[in-house]
Amino acid sequence: TLYKQMHDWLLVIAAYNGGPGRVYTAMKRSGSKNFWNLQYYLPQESRNHVKKFIATHYVMEAKGGTGLMAKGSGGNIEENPYDNNPTLTATELKNSQKQTISGKYNSTVIAKHLSMELAEFNKYNPMFDLRLGKNGQFDLLLPADKMQLFLSNRYTILNESVQLLLGEPDIPSTRTVYPKKLLKKKGK
Repeated sequence: TLYKQMHDWLLVIAAYNGGPGRVYTAMKRSGSKNFWNLQYYLPQESRNHVKKFIATHYVMEAKGGTGLMAKGSGGNIEENPYDNNPTLTATELKNSQKQTISGKYNSTVIAKHLSMELAEFNKYNPMFDLRLGKNGQFDLLLPADKMQLFLSNRYTILNESVQLLLGEPDIPSTRTVYPKKLLKKKGK
């Protein structure tokens, strides 16, 4: 199967649409094995196919509180307006940075990559998953050192968040291994 070759569901979806050869060519040209980095080397139809697949899955699975559930069915979580603001000390607030983000980020994945406890992340960003899912964007607040770490790893974090959203049971903690013929040789 394509997944056994690529080990990345987003690349598999792109390959089913445009063919595996196009995906391997895009990987070679971009020098990346991350869909979000190599997407512009793929045909627009393949890029859109992957994004539509993600959007459809997101809506149908009711992630982030925006699914196809009837109101009052128990799946509709109302946002408490009193819980929306971080409860930080003046020092914590002074030593933090804010960045507006959009995409299918997951609080658990972000906290893992930033070596933060989920409770601490939620202290800075109450109701993160619900509000990002509802509004499509979110003003992420983090300690300054953690914000720099987030910004330098945001594509990896987003890719892993999407993999989690797509239901991949085992998210690898290391980079995907691809055939040697696709890897650039050092010094050439």
